[in-house]
Amino acid sequence: MTLDTPSAPDHLWDFAVAVYRCDGVPPACLYLQDQCAVDVPLLLAAGFAACTARQFDRVAYNALQDLAGNWQQQIVTALRVIRRHLKTGPHPAPNIVTESLRDKIKSAELAAEKIQIDLMQEAISGLASATRPATRDQLLSVLTMVVTAHHEQDLNAAENQSIALIADSMIAVQA
Repeated sequence: MTLDTPSAPDHLWDFAVAVYRCDGVPPACLYLQDQCAVDVPLLLAAGFAACTARQFDRVAYNALQDLAGNWQQQIVTALRVIRRHLKTGPHPAPNIVTESLRDKIKSAELAAEKIQIDLMQEAISGLASATRPATRDQLLSVLTMVVTAHHEQDLNAAENQSIALIADSMIAVQA
């Protein structure tokens, strides 16, 4: 993957956008969101922390969840639900008029995710430094911890593949 900038992103938003542009990442994130109830901005924040040599463990995860969880659930998820409903109904949706509304809600959802990411950026900046960025195995462990915190079942092969694809994309972005 080629980044627009010559160096690896040092801000969570830039990192999240760069990772999300990688092949296969959007469907992998949406799969984990839909199948495992994963908060994708939180997943990306955890990966960013690990990739930028911050210690990210269950305590750090809980702190981010406490900081941004209500915003994510009450605002981001609420906007997502409305946007998705407009795709299929209720009447008069979907039509050209409701599609315009859906696009506006999609923009608002993205803006709400950016607010969440900015909140988490501040918290990540305050995490203790690790001796070096996470290895692939450590990054997989961090991402798996986030997914399993939201999903109360054992992960299946497709979920593990999605996590691995996202982890590999994060490593490529940070390289």
